[in-house]
Amino acid sequence: MEGLKRQKRRLAHESEESAYSSEGDEESDDSPVYDPSRQPRARGEAGGDGEREPTTRVTVPSLLDKTFDTWDAFEAYFKSYSKQTLQTYYKRSSTTLGARNKKIQANYAKAGQVTPQSELLLDQSFPHYFVCYLCTHSGTPKDRGANKRPRRNVRPIGCGVKLHVLLRREGARYYLVISKHEREHNHRVGKQEFDQIPKNRMCLDSDELAEVDLLRKVGVSRKKILKFIWDNTEAEPCMIDVHNLLAKLKLSENGDSSLSDRLSETLDQFYEDEPYGVAHVDIDRSGDKHIARCIIIQTSHMRSLFSCFPEVLLVDATHGTNAEHYKLFSFMVHDSFGHGQHVQHALLTDERTETLRHAIKQFKPCNPAWPQIRFTL
Repeated sequence: MEGLKRQKRRLAHESEESAYSSEGDEESDDSPVYDPSRQPRARGEAGGDGEREPTTRVTVPSLLDKTFDTWDAFEAYFKSYSKQTLQTYYKRSSTTLGARNKKIQANYAKAGQVTPQSELLLDQSFPHYFVCYLCTHSGTPKDRGANKRPRRNVRPIGCGVKLHVLLRREGARYYLVISKHEREHNHRVGKQEFDQIPKNRMCLDSDELAEVDLLRKVGVSRKKILKFIWDNTEAEPCMIDVHNLLAKLKLSENGDSSLSDRLSETLDQFYEDEPYGVAHVDIDRSGDKHIARCIIIQTSHMRSLFSCFPEVLLVDATHGTNAEHYKLFSFMVHDSFGHGQHVQHALLTDERTETLRHAIKQFKPCNPAWPQIRFTL
């Protein structure tokens, strides 16, 4: 059954009348109410008679010349403004306070003069001197293919909406001012378009994110995680959003640790879980970089299987099992039922004879039954 939150959200969405009206440029401090039926069609959208409608032009409320005492105050107001007006911006570029001061000092030094203190901005509580925000639909699409099957739906469509935030000083007072705000969109602006942006579709608080992370750790499938989010949160993600979220959670779990650190941690955990297991790493230290040429893992159960069925040994290679392009060589035997059983896993950098011979040499001393091998395939 559909979750209760999802049912309420659907009913609220059907009764909601929040979209933009492109008529009029009146500015107001109150949240504007928009009628979706009065919006012009998007670029190239056909009308009822089959003719093309003109390009959409939607004007949003202006923030020009508004001032703020801190960056936190601006970000809180800007976030609320974007949500109320159903717009999505992203930070395009910025200039730090230090970079701005260095440029001023370089100009005065080039002229052979000393930089006056009145020209420098010294309040370190403001990390940036200038920040530029653009609409998420700004820019032009870049095709990466041969244009045989061009994409029909792209986010960059050349929207010119931009907002500039500048740091200024009057005496001892520092404040932020919105020095430029171009506010005419060339596309529809409404709840339906706002909800289609990925970061708006996947909007989870810390508690909900912790629950999703717990489901990931216990091995719940992506499809079930997607259904859990639909039924228990206000978010409306799609499968690709869940895929990206789980990838970020997995990456954050690893933290800043390197691949070698994670390998060492995995082998330590293996030793704790398998007191009679075997793990070996062969590191090439000939060059500047230390490269693991061979990684061997053999559990106690694998050793027991080989001691019982040592007559025929099969060595098989599998490609594409990891992002580091290591080749996985599996050593296998046949049990009494004729089924293949793994007795050793070896990750090798290449398929050269010398590398494989090294894996076999590591296999012999850990398995006393190896002289009983009659055939190797």
